[in-house]
Amino acid sequence: MAKAWAFWLVVLGALALAVLTVSPPRPRAAATPVGDFSAERAMTVVHDIARAPHPIGSAEHDRVRDALTARLEALGFDAMQIPGSAVRKTDDGYVGADVTNILGVLKGRDRAKPGVLLMAHYDSVPGSPAAADDSAGVASVLEAARALKARGPQARDLVVLLTDGEETGLFGAQAAFADPARGAYDLRRIGAVINLETRGSSGPAFMFETGRDNAGVIGAYARAVDRPAANSLTGWVYDRMPNGSDFTVPKTLGLPGVNIAFIGRPFDYHSPSATPANLDRRSLQHMGDQTLEMAQAFLTHGPGARGPDLVYADVFGRWLLAYPAWGGWLLLMVCGGLIGFAAQREGLPEQRLDALRGVGLLMLLLVWPALVLHLAWRLAPTGPDFYQSATGARFDVYFAGMALLAAGMALGTVSLAARGKARWIAAGAALVAGLLCSARGGFDVEGAVLGVAASVLFAAVLGRPLDPRGATQGLLIGGLLLGLLLQALAPGIAFLIVWPLLGAAVTAAILAAMAPSLVRDLIAAAMAAVFLGWVLRMAAPLFDGLGLSNPELLGLFTLIGAMLVTPFLLGWVAWGKGGHWTAFACSIGGVALIAFVALSPPWTARTPRPSHVLYVADQTTGKARVVSVGGELDPWGRGVLASHGPVQEGSLPLLFADHVWWAPAGPSVPIEARDVSWSYPVAASARPRPTGTDLPGDPSLVWSPSLARNAPLTIAMPYWAGARDLKVTLTFSSDVTATDEAMGFSTTPIGFSDPVQAGRPYRVRWYAPASGPGFYFSFRSRVPHGSVRVQWAALRDGWPAGARPLPSRPANVMAMNSSDATVITGEQTLRW
Repeated sequence: MAKAWAFWLVVLGALALAVLTVSPPRPRAAATPVGDFSAERAMTVVHDIARAPHPIGSAEHDRVRDALTARLEALGFDAMQIPGSAVRKTDDGYVGADVTNILGVLKGRDRAKPGVLLMAHYDSVPGSPAAADDSAGVASVLEAARALKARGPQARDLVVLLTDGEETGLFGAQAAFADPARGAYDLRRIGAVINLETRGSSGPAFMFETGRDNAGVIGAYARAVDRPAANSLTGWVYDRMPNGSDFTVPKTLGLPGVNIAFIGRPFDYHSPSATPANLDRRSLQHMGDQTLEMAQAFLTHGPGARGPDLVYADVFGRWLLAYPAWGGWLLLMVCGGLIGFAAQREGLPEQRLDALRGVGLLMLLLVWPALVLHLAWRLAPTGPDFYQSATGARFDVYFAGMALLAAGMALGTVSLAARGKARWIAAGAALVAGLLCSARGGFDVEGAVLGVAASVLFAAVLGRPLDPRGATQGLLIGGLLLGLLLQALAPGIAFLIVWPLLGAAVTAAILAAMAPSLVRDLIAAAMAAVFLGWVLRMAAPLFDGLGLSNPELLGLFTLIGAMLVTPFLLGWVAWGKGGHWTAFACSIGGVALIAFVALSPPWTARTPRPSHVLYVADQTTGKARVVSVGGELDPWGRGVLASHGPVQEGSLPLLFADHVWWAPAGPSVPIEARDVSWSYPVAASARPRPTGTDLPGDPSLVWSPSLARNAPLTIAMPYWAGARDLKVTLTFSSDVTATDEAMGFSTTPIGFSDPVQAGRPYRVRWYAPASGPGFYFSFRSRVPHGSVRVQWAALRDGWPAGARPLPSRPANVMAMNSSDATVITGEQTLRW
């Protein structure tokens, strides 16, 4: 029987291992040898790119594009800017963009071999200087490219692709691979891709995604990278998320490669706070090291032979263990043998009922902490701004609070089970917790299901004292069953259960095989601490990525941790009431930290409060409004709106916004007018005849018998100088079909055939409309008479001259997204 102190040795040792091994490497100085990656050298690029927000279509975006092209040329690359367009269908229309990608080629010794592509995007979201997303990625690409060139001629071509329009929908990558032969290099010759992304401003850089059939790529990563940070769980999760990155495009085409990102400090994601000063140079160094090492491996040896996806994970950031999916079955066989050995030594045949209750206890250690964390999240939500919420501003405190609360619930559950007390009180408390999840935000299905499940498990597990030996074996058997289930359904993620289960089984076998002694307890505790430390190190980045929206994930780690500490359950029970007090202290500490995050204003100069205001000028009415888009109006924004007039709320379909706050701003300041017009092919012998107007300058037309039969009609809107985001809503009086003759702003048709229902708004959004022919939209009508209502909203940066100036923001308030911009709206009706 392990002593009580062994439990604390396991826990404290595991915490120390996790904390000491999770930090990225120190940044290297500018004097680092030229063949190595230096974060300080890369920071010169970050400072250049991240001077100001540079969203697609802005003047700053053009400056960044030209500066990066010049940098590639200075490195000796054949560099060029490649314009293009891309479009994507949506539920009620389509969205597209005019983009300009930057392509650079450094020729290798053997140009017949497939090249290696380094990829990152250079555009930002509106409002953010984007020192992290994705200036850090661009800087890492350029610094790695510089180091590779300094090492001498490479065996293969090194290609750099800095994409445009990623933030608006991966449009740059789509345009590049849709026309791969355009430019100085045919992207169909690429043999491997390394894409860089970020979603935060600190933390280790994780290789979180690979291409399909990754056996060769994972082998190359394991051999090449000195400080690996990767596991097959992240790729499995990312494949099932609705969002993507530029790497999604080549991955879909079947190209091998890796996707690398760091995700710490989520408050800085897409935020004005994402400045060079707030970027962690250690994260940049870790990203750059992996990029350089992987690029060199791909350039020298290629991506390796393709093979079925491997199961893999790093061990404390020092080694990468990888094996075929079938290897999980072998590990489970070893676990089963060790668990059977320990059960035979401990006399499990006489404790079958307690072992069965131990299986239930394992499930309870997943469900009950998950329920309590879900309830805490429901009662103290992140808010509409999500990352830039009070939770995001104090994410480290929030994580600590959730972790303490989960630990408290788990320890309390084990203590209750060991004594068999409070059966119906605990079951009732679970039902109440499940119901309370619906106290805010409407009925919550997830909370209700977790509440019922936890209540049933409490009723089944509690009732009489649980024999520690039987419970320990039951927990291990439950882990074995869970591992078998995951291995059968999703072998790529089963390691998250199987590896800790192996550590727990070895520990249980040591305790069962050796006579009680200090040496035995130390060996067993050290074994459990190593595996638990690995688990805790896994938990932190997973919570960084998903914890703001899914804190229940920590329940999974209480289950895994329980398997590792249960061999010390005898010592825990012998300790007496200390278990109750520890559980109580952890729970109270967790609640206090979560309450602090939820109730105490976090807004400082480092983590300012988001604000958002627009000047909306309606050309149709000649009136203006000051508008704030979103569900929550900050005090500064409310003050701005109130200074213009009564603050109101509602929807604004022209902005594609379901909820806005607004105030009347009187007559609009003078803004140049734009009219919508027709264009279409006509028979050589006749012309259509005009029939009057609906609005000044509206060239309404009627159907002419001389119009070519079934010819397309095209709605045309002239180019709007300075607009970087145009929203158009089309509402037809009859069913029509959108055609691929003309669509968007591109000079080349890029559309598709799409039925449009009468009376249903058809929404079109176009980013960075290039100068030239202007916006156009073609359709075919099956009836001779009809009409279309055209509504538009064109956004351009800057508050309009002549409007009441915005007051200055205090240091703890920041302008989010497209705040402080001008939106010109209007509508016309065209008839045929």
